[in-house]
Amino acid sequence: MSELHTHFDELFTLDEDPWNYRSSWPERRRLDLLVAMLPDERYDAVFEPACANGTLTARLATRAKRLVAWDGSTHAVAHARRHLSAFANVEFGNHLVPDDWPDSTFDLIVLSDFLYYLPSETIADVAAVAFRTLRPKGSIAACHWLGSAHDFQVAGGRDVHRVLTTVLGVSNTSSHDPRHVIDVWTP
Repeated sequence: MSELHTHFDELFTLDEDPWNYRSSWPERRRLDLLVAMLPDERYDAVFEPACANGTLTARLATRAKRLVAWDGSTHAVAHARRHLSAFANVEFGNHLVPDDWPDSTFDLIVLSDFLYYLPSETIADVAAVAFRTLRPKGSIAACHWLGSAHDFQVAGGRDVHRVLTTVLGVSNTSSHDPRHVIDVWTP
Protein backbone atom coordinates (compact mmCIF):
# COMPACT_ATOMS: atom_id res chain seq x y z
CA MET A 1 0.00 0.00 0.00
CA SER A 2 1.41 3.41 -1.00
CA GLU A 3 2.02 6.25 1.44
CA LEU A 4 -0.92 8.17 -0.07
CA HIS A 5 -3.17 5.10 0.25
CA THR A 6 -2.21 4.79 3.92
CA HIS A 7 -2.69 8.51 4.58
CA PHE A 8 -6.25 8.56 3.24
CA ASP A 9 -7.19 5.24 4.79
CA GLU A 10 -6.17 6.63 8.20
CA LEU A 11 -8.26 9.79 7.62
CA PHE A 12 -11.37 7.81 6.63
CA THR A 13 -10.90 5.34 9.49
CA LEU A 14 -11.11 8.18 12.00
CA ASP A 15 -13.93 10.11 10.31
CA GLU A 16 -16.38 9.19 7.53
CA ASP A 17 -16.44 12.86 6.47
CA PRO A 18 -12.99 14.30 7.29
CA TRP A 19 -13.52 17.49 5.24
CA ASN A 20 -17.17 18.01 6.27
CA TYR A 21 -18.52 17.59 2.73
CA ARG A 22 -21.93 16.66 4.10
CA SER A 23 -22.23 18.96 7.12
CA SER A 24 -20.57 22.19 5.98
CA TRP A 25 -22.62 24.79 4.06
CA PRO A 26 -19.53 26.08 2.14
CA GLU A 27 -18.66 22.51 1.09
CA ARG A 28 -22.22 21.70 -0.02
CA ARG A 29 -22.38 25.03 -1.88
CA ARG A 30 -19.08 24.30 -3.63
CA LEU A 31 -20.29 20.89 -4.81
CA ASP A 32 -23.55 22.43 -6.00
CA LEU A 33 -21.59 25.08 -7.95
CA LEU A 34 -19.38 22.43 -9.53
CA VAL A 35 -22.36 20.37 -10.68
CA ALA A 36 -24.18 23.50 -11.90
CA MET A 37 -21.19 24.40 -14.11
CA LEU A 38 -21.29 21.09 -15.99
CA PRO A 39 -22.27 21.87 -19.59
CA ASP A 40 -24.59 18.91 -20.20
CA GLU A 41 -27.63 17.71 -18.33
CA ARG A 42 -26.88 14.00 -18.81
CA TYR A 43 -23.72 11.97 -19.48
CA ASP A 44 -23.33 8.42 -20.75
CA ALA A 45 -20.03 7.77 -18.96
CA VAL A 46 -18.50 9.71 -16.05
CA PHE A 47 -15.27 9.07 -14.14
CA GLU A 48 -14.62 10.46 -10.65
CA PRO A 49 -11.15 9.24 -9.59
CA ALA A 50 -11.32 10.51 -5.99
CA CYS A 51 -14.85 9.94 -4.74
CA ALA A 52 -14.05 10.22 -1.00
CA ASN A 53 -17.23 9.41 0.94
CA GLY A 54 -19.50 9.75 -2.12
CA THR A 55 -21.00 13.17 -1.44
CA LEU A 56 -20.16 14.57 -4.90
CA THR A 57 -20.70 11.11 -6.39
CA ALA A 58 -24.36 11.20 -5.32
CA ARG A 59 -24.85 14.45 -7.25
CA LEU A 60 -23.08 13.07 -10.33
CA ALA A 61 -24.99 9.77 -10.21
CA THR A 62 -28.27 11.55 -10.92
CA ARG A 63 -26.82 12.87 -14.19
CA ALA A 64 -24.89 9.81 -15.40
CA LYS A 65 -25.94 6.65 -17.16
CA ARG A 66 -22.70 5.04 -15.90
CA LEU A 67 -20.43 6.49 -13.21
CA VAL A 68 -17.04 5.01 -12.32
CA ALA A 69 -16.13 6.21 -8.80
CA TRP A 70 -12.70 5.38 -7.40
CA ASP A 71 -10.75 6.34 -4.34
CA GLY A 72 -7.34 5.47 -2.93
CA SER A 73 -8.83 4.69 0.48
CA THR A 74 -10.62 1.40 1.02
CA HIS A 75 -12.53 3.01 3.88
CA ALA A 76 -13.65 5.93 1.70
CA VAL A 77 -14.89 3.53 -0.98
CA ALA A 78 -16.80 1.54 1.66
CA HIS A 79 -18.44 4.74 2.96
CA ALA A 80 -19.31 5.85 -0.58
CA ARG A 81 -20.67 2.43 -1.56
CA ARG A 82 -22.90 2.42 1.54
CA HIS A 83 -24.02 6.02 0.95
CA LEU A 84 -24.94 5.28 -2.69
CA SER A 85 -26.37 1.78 -2.36
CA ALA A 86 -29.55 2.88 -4.17
CA PHE A 87 -27.63 3.83 -7.34
CA ALA A 88 -27.15 0.84 -9.65
CA ASN A 89 -25.32 3.00 -12.21
CA VAL A 90 -22.25 3.56 -9.98
CA GLU A 91 -19.20 1.25 -10.20
CA PHE A 92 -16.79 1.61 -7.28
CA GLY A 93 -13.09 0.82 -7.19
CA ASN A 94 -10.16 1.19 -4.81
CA HIS A 95 -7.44 2.65 -7.04
CA LEU A 96 -5.04 5.59 -7.24
CA VAL A 97 -4.58 7.58 -10.45
CA PRO A 98 -2.60 7.94 -12.64
CA ASP A 99 -1.00 4.54 -11.94
CA ASP A 100 -4.44 2.98 -12.41
CA TRP A 101 -6.97 4.30 -14.91
CA PRO A 102 -10.15 2.70 -16.25
CA ASP A 103 -9.91 1.00 -19.62
CA SER A 104 -12.69 3.16 -21.03
CA THR A 105 -13.51 6.57 -22.44
CA PHE A 106 -15.69 9.19 -20.75
CA ASP A 107 -17.98 12.10 -21.52
CA LEU A 108 -17.07 13.72 -18.21
CA ILE A 109 -14.08 13.37 -15.89
CA VAL A 110 -14.32 15.11 -12.51
CA LEU A 111 -11.07 15.88 -10.68
CA SER A 112 -12.12 17.22 -7.31
CA ASP A 113 -10.11 17.96 -4.19
CA PHE A 114 -7.23 15.57 -4.57
CA LEU A 115 -4.66 16.72 -7.11
CA TYR A 116 -2.78 18.98 -4.67
CA TYR A 117 -1.73 15.84 -2.81
CA LEU A 118 0.32 14.89 -5.89
CA PRO A 119 3.53 16.44 -7.26
CA SER A 120 3.14 18.82 -10.25
CA GLU A 121 4.51 16.27 -12.73
CA THR A 122 1.96 13.69 -11.55
CA ILE A 123 -0.84 16.25 -11.88
CA ALA A 124 0.35 16.74 -15.47
CA ASP A 125 0.23 12.95 -15.99
CA VAL A 126 -3.35 12.83 -14.67
CA ALA A 127 -4.35 15.68 -17.01
CA ALA A 128 -2.72 13.95 -19.99
CA VAL A 129 -4.42 10.58 -19.42
CA ALA A 130 -7.74 12.31 -18.72
CA PHE A 131 -7.45 14.18 -22.02
CA ARG A 132 -6.61 10.95 -23.90
CA THR A 133 -9.64 9.12 -22.47
CA LEU A 134 -12.10 11.96 -23.04
CA ARG A 135 -14.71 11.34 -25.73
CA PRO A 136 -15.26 13.96 -28.45
CA LYS A 137 -17.17 16.94 -27.00
CA GLY A 138 -16.53 15.62 -23.48
CA SER A 139 -15.54 17.77 -20.51
CA ILE A 140 -13.04 17.70 -17.69
CA ALA A 141 -14.19 19.46 -14.52
CA ALA A 142 -11.95 20.27 -11.58
CA CYS A 143 -12.55 21.86 -8.20
CA HIS A 144 -9.92 22.51 -5.55
CA TRP A 145 -9.57 24.44 -2.32
CA LEU A 146 -7.65 27.73 -2.53
CA GLY A 147 -5.96 27.22 0.84
CA SER A 148 -2.96 25.07 1.67
CA ALA A 149 -2.25 22.20 4.02
CA HIS A 150 0.82 20.44 5.38
CA ASP A 151 0.20 17.33 3.26
CA PHE A 152 -0.16 19.14 -0.11
CA GLN A 153 2.57 18.57 -2.68
CA VAL A 154 1.76 21.87 -4.45
CA ALA A 155 0.72 25.21 -2.94
CA GLY A 156 -3.03 24.87 -3.52
CA GLY A 157 -5.91 24.89 -5.97
CA ARG A 158 -4.66 27.71 -8.20
CA ASP A 159 -1.38 25.86 -8.81
CA VAL A 160 -3.25 22.64 -9.58
CA HIS A 161 -5.50 24.40 -12.09
CA ARG A 162 -2.52 26.18 -13.74
CA VAL A 163 -0.94 22.78 -14.42
CA LEU A 164 -4.25 21.38 -15.75
CA THR A 165 -4.80 24.38 -18.05
CA THR A 166 -1.25 24.16 -19.38
CA VAL A 167 -1.44 20.43 -20.12
CA LEU A 168 -4.99 20.45 -21.50
CA GLY A 169 -4.21 23.43 -23.70
CA VAL A 170 -7.88 24.30 -24.24
CA SER A 171 -10.04 27.16 -23.06
CA ASN A 172 -12.10 26.77 -19.96
CA THR A 173 -14.97 28.29 -18.08
CA SER A 174 -13.95 29.25 -14.60
CA SER A 175 -15.60 30.28 -11.40
CA HIS A 176 -14.70 30.33 -7.79
CA ASP A 177 -16.27 31.01 -4.52
CA PRO A 178 -14.16 32.63 -1.80
CA ARG A 179 -12.55 29.27 -0.90
CA HIS A 180 -12.36 27.21 -4.13
CA VAL A 181 -11.53 27.40 -7.80
CA ILE A 182 -13.74 25.50 -10.25
CA ASP A 183 -12.85 24.99 -13.92
CA VAL A 184 -14.49 23.09 -16.77
CA TRP A 185 -12.49 22.35 -19.93
CA THR A 186 -14.32 21.23 -23.06
CA PRO A 187 -11.95 20.58 -25.98
